[in-house]
Amino acid sequence: MTAVSKQGCQRGDGVLEPLARNRVNLKKIETWWPGMLRVAGSLVTNQVRAYDLLRMFGRESHPTPLGQAFAEYGRIAKTEHLMRMVDPVDDTYRWQMNRQPAGGALRPLRDPDAAGLDDDDAEN
Repeated sequence: MTAVSKQGCQRGDGVLEPLARNRVNLKKIETWWPGMLRVAGSLVTNQVRAYDLLRMFGRESHPTPLGQAFAEYGRIAKTEHLMRMVDPVDDTYRWQMNRQPAGGALRPLRDPDAAGLDDDDAEN
């Protein structure tokens, strides 16, 4: 048996039901969006350190309203990631995830000329 909520999403006893237990609070994101943009701009222009932002997002183990808005925004990306990982039709995303090096960082190719090696050293 499947029920349809106000947002048009189907809910039922499917295999994804445990993943879909929470909803994103878009109102919280909309309310704090100008502040979120200011924070992002300050971080990009190096006007504030990431450490200070993390301290600002939570006080005494409780998230601030701005921190809660960022958490809600993060749930959108998390949901998209999970849905793309379990997509039974298109496995491109899973394939790309498996091709990334450990740690997710791309490592540059080693160029023997950049290291100051001549052709004889590069062959050995």
